[in-house]
Amino acid sequence: MSARAASAPTPRRGALSDATYLGLGLVAFLAAFAVQYGLYHRLLQGALRSHSLELMRPSIKRWIKVAIVWQVLVLSACTVYMAVVSSRHGAGIAWISPAVGGVFGTALPLQFVVISIARAAGGGRRS
Repeated sequence: MSARAASAPTPRRGALSDATYLGLGLVAFLAAFAVQYGLYHRLLQGALRSHSLELMRPSIKRWIKVAIVWQVLVLSACTVYMAVVSSRHGAGIAWISPAVGGVFGTALPLQFVVISIARAAGGGRRS
C-alpha cells in the first residue's frame, strides 16, 4: 500500500494568487528602491553636501555609471520574469506586479536624486 502512495503522481502546483503577486511586487519595489537609494547615499550624497564642484563632478559621473548598470540589471530581470511567467500566470493582471514594482522602485528615487543634484549645483537656490 505504501508503494502505491510513493508512486502516485505529484499534484501540479496552481498559479499564485493575485495577493501573492501584489506582495511580490511590493517586495520588488522596496528592494529596488533600497538599492537605488543606497547607491545615492554611498556614492553621491557626501559630495553633494560639500557644494564643491570639484568633488561633485567625479561623484556624479561615477554614480551615473553605476545607476545605469543597475537600471540595465533591473530591466533585464523584469524582461526575463515577464518571458518566464507570461505563459503560466493566473487569469488576472496582477502577475505583472513584480516587474512593475521593480521598475518603479528603481525609477522613483531617481527623481529625488535629480532634485538633490540640482540643489547642490545651485539650481535650487532662490535669489
